[in-house]
Amino acid sequence: MLASAGIPPPDAGGAASDARDNPSWSAERIPAELLVKLGTRVSSRSVRRYMVPGTGGGSRWVTDQRWAIFVRNYAHTLLACDFGVTVTATFRVLHVFVILEVGSRRLVHMNVINHPTAVWTLQQFREVLGTPPRRGIRTSC
Repeated sequence: MLASAGIPPPDAGGAASDARDNPSWSAERIPAELLVKLGTRVSSRSVRRYMVPGTGGGSRWVTDQRWAIFVRNYAHTLLACDFGVTVTATFRVLHVFVILEVGSRRLVHMNVINHPTAVWTLQQFREVLGTPPRRGIRTSC
């Protein structure tokens, strides 16, 4: 159908094989690669028809795969931190600060306080790292 309109079918340019060989490539990247390398114009919608469901096209799987690869490559250098709240037997609210080593899932540091401040939190990082972090702080809020 596409070939009769003067447009080669998506597989003629290698869209199906690109999607299969590069599962992390999105449906937008494959047409760009085909255009640059082979001079073949293919729409991203046509490419999506040849892609395995759950891969590419900006799906959550691609994002998770990239994150999993990043964590696997850098897990030995990553630390994760979080605050939690706990209530004592006398109904006092305490804030728990925890730092974990991502690669080994080992508890690196833990401390409890009534009212955490930015200065106190920075001190917790200093106790673990020796110097305050300059970059790389990411919050999930």
